[in-house]
Amino acid sequence: MAQELDKVVEETRKLDEQLTQATKPGKSPPSQDTEIPAQAVDSTFGKVKKFVSETNNGDNITEKFKSKVIDELQKKVQELPEAVNQFDSEAQKQIRAAATTAITKAAESRIAPIVGVSWVRCIDIPCIGERGSL
Repeated sequence: MAQELDKVVEETRKLDEQLTQATKPGKSPPSQDTEIPAQAVDSTFGKVKKFVSETNNGDNITEKFKSKVIDELQKKVQELPEAVNQFDSEAQKQIRAAATTAITKAAESRIAPIVGVSWVRCIDIPCIGERGSL
């Protein structure tokens, strides 16, 4: 029985040693970049600063913003007057049509019987019946 305990203790020590080796922090895998962290930060900061402030054949943030945002915005702003005019023209047509319909219906149902006119024709806003202006 003592021999069995010795074997168990020996196996336990081997397992403990293997576990210790397995959980021991090892060296980091080799990297291609040998910069220390502070240098890496400085290098990246320099690249960002260059991208933001310098001209790199149009490859900086100012040029990209200008070409992708400002230019597109200016194109859309230049199209606004035409779009507003089209909208205004269509709105005026619809308002005239609605006013003509409303005036015609009102004249036919209320005003015409009182005046004795059998029909009323409306052109734009003024209404003219057979017996003169209403």
